[in-house]
Amino acid sequence: MNITRREFVGIAGLLGLAGCARIEQSRLGQLTPDLDFRKDGPLRFATLTDLHLVDSRSVGILGRAINGINNDETIDFVVLLGDISEHGSLQEMNLAKQALERLRVPHHVVPGPNDVVAGAENSLEFYQRVFKKSQWKMPMGNWTFIGLDTSSATSPSLTLSEASLQWLDEQLAHTDQKRPLALCCHHPLAPGTKGDRLANAEDVLARFKNHNLRLVNSGHYHGNQEEERDGILFVTTACCSTTAENADPAEPKGYRVFTLDNDRIEHEFMTVPV
Repeated sequence: MNITRREFVGIAGLLGLAGCARIEQSRLGQLTPDLDFRKDGPLRFATLTDLHLVDSRSVGILGRAINGINNDETIDFVVLLGDISEHGSLQEMNLAKQALERLRVPHHVVPGPNDVVAGAENSLEFYQRVFKKSQWKMPMGNWTFIGLDTSSATSPSLTLSEASLQWLDEQLAHTDQKRPLALCCHHPLAPGTKGDRLANAEDVLARFKNHNLRLVNSGHYHGNQEEERDGILFVTTACCSTTAENADPAEPKGYRVFTLDNDRIEHEFMTVPV
C-alpha cells in the first residue's frame, strides 16, 4: 500500500488508541498488524536522547531541535532514547509531552534510568502516565523497529531485567527473520562503547542470531560513537540538553537523522545551539 507522508501522519493519529491496546497485547506474544505506510523511497527518522528536562528553561533546546525536525519534510518519525527527565517526575514528563506535541510527525519513546522513580511500587508510573508504553514493536516501510526498555539496568549491575528479555523473545518469535531490524534502547550494546554497556549485552544480541539485525540505536553515553560488528551498526548520539553535559564537553549538542534505503544505512548528526 502506497500512501503519502501527510496521509501517514493522519492514519497514525486515528490509530493511536487502538495501537496502545495492541502493544499491551504484544506482551502476551500477540503481534500488531504489519502496516507498511511507505514503500516508495528511503525511510528517514530522527533520534533524540538524554534530554534531562527539569523545568521550562531546559525545554528550550528541545524546542529548537523540534524546529529543525519540523523543517525537514523528509523525516517520517522520531525516536526518543530515554532519560527524557532528570528525576522521573510527572511535572518533567508533562514538560516533555507539551514540547513533543509540536512535532509534525509521530514520536516513539523508550525510558532511561533517569525516568525511573526510585523506591516506587511502579518505578515508571509517571513515564507511563504520559508515554503509555515503555517497549514496542512497529513495522515501518521494509524495516521492523523494536523499542527495548533498559531502564531497569541501573548501577552497579547494569543488567537488563529478565522481564524485558522475555518480552524481547516474544516479539522476535513473531518477527520475519529476513526483514531488516533496528533496535532502539537507552544503554549501549556496542562491544567497544566508551559508555556503560549493558552487562548482559551479549545475551541480548544473541537473541537476534537468526534475525536480520542491522542497527542498534542508543543513548546514555552523551556522545557520538559509531561501531560495526557482524553487519550490525551500533550508534550512540550526543545529548540534547542544557542540564547535562556530553562525555566530551566540547562536543556539540543535537540530534541524529537516519536514512534507511533497503539495507543501506546513512546517518548525520545535526547540531542544535545551546
